[in-house]
Amino acid sequence: MSRNEIRPPSNRPTPKTYFSISPIAFVETAKLRLAMMQKHLQDVMKAELKAPDLVCTYCKQTYTTLEALALQNAQGMFECKDCRVELTRNDSKKDSAQKDLAK
Repeated sequence: MSRNEIRPPSNRPTPKTYFSISPIAFVETAKLRLAMMQKHLQDVMKAELKAPDLVCTYCKQTYTTLEALALQNAQGMFECKDCRVELTRNDSKKDSAQKDLAK
């Protein structure tokens, strides 16, 4: 839409152009973008849950967080079920999760 407006100091009418966005189109676009973002975050979270969180330093066996809960000993440490060595955090999972979030 274009209309003439008076601008100081000359007080002459000059054409000014305005644009409008349909409220329905705006809401639908916002919903779509939010749904896409939500799906991406769910995919990242699923991948993170499936990725191994703990690793045995001796036999290199990997465990997810849920699997490791069953491997907790009396002292509260997580042990490998095969060789009984203490499990350590898998740092490669943290790096891959940060790369996924950067996308």
